[in-house]
Amino acid sequence: MTIMNDHEGAGDKEPLLFRVIGKLVPGPDYHEASARDARRRIVAFFDAHLKEDAAQGADG
Repeated sequence: MTIMNDHEGAGDKEPLLFRVIGKLVPGPDYHEASARDARRRIVAFFDAHLKEDAAQGADG
């Protein structure tokens, strides 16, 4: 699992316990290529499904 959050300090507001556990237990890290691919696929999904729904709603 890849975290798509590429903003420095974005996790600073999470509880201290989660930050500590995050340092002790290996977990997902930001991976730029994976995040770009995921964003591309999300936008393609929205384009395919939401634009179609919006067009149908305008006709109805």
